Amino acid sequence: MRAFLNRVSLAGYLILATQGGAFAQTNGLPTGAVPEYRLKAVFLYNFAKFVQWPDGVLGKRGKPIVIGIYDPDPFDGVLEDLRNRKAKRRPLVFRFGKTISELEKCHIVYLNAPDDLLVKALLRHFKDRPVLTVGERSGFVRWGGIINFTFRKNHLRLQVNRAAAGKAGLRISAQLLEVSDMIEGESP
Repeated sequence: MRAFLNRVSLAGYLILATQGGAFAQTNGLPTGAVPEYRLKAVFLYNFAKFVQWPDGVLGKRGKPIVIGIYDPDPFDGVLEDLRNRKAKRRPLVFRFGKTISELEKCHIVYLNAPDDLLVKALLRHFKDRPVLTVGERSGFVRWGGIINFTFRKNHLRLQVNRAAAGKAGLRISAQLLEVSDMIEGESP
């Protein structure tokens, strides 16, 4: 998978990944996982590569990019395969938490909370901080989240709230924006 990801541009990869279920099932991650979350795991990896954080936020060269997963963890062990990967010459570290304090020092936070009110509260906490918030709920980017996974015509799509990213000091690459739907958001 590493050689494949290094050879293919992000835009080309994301277009292929979001257009075909068969492709998503051959991405090299463990075969026992649900294909949807294998694909989402690859997206999280690519987000770490194609988002720019403000100077100093990621720490000294070689420090890890920390990806937090708010409980419940829908990935069913898929993220284990990404533990040896690097993004921006930095190792990836996954932190799983049930409270905000457990995810406080994360650079990317995947919010999989069980209800909308909790998601909105979590987004209020991370608002204007240099944290890439990622979710999969209808309304996520309108509530102030930065990237949302959604399905359209049975294909996984990305929605991006550029205003929220800007307020957080994050720059999302043009390649990633090219394959995303831009959504206007409001303050959480």
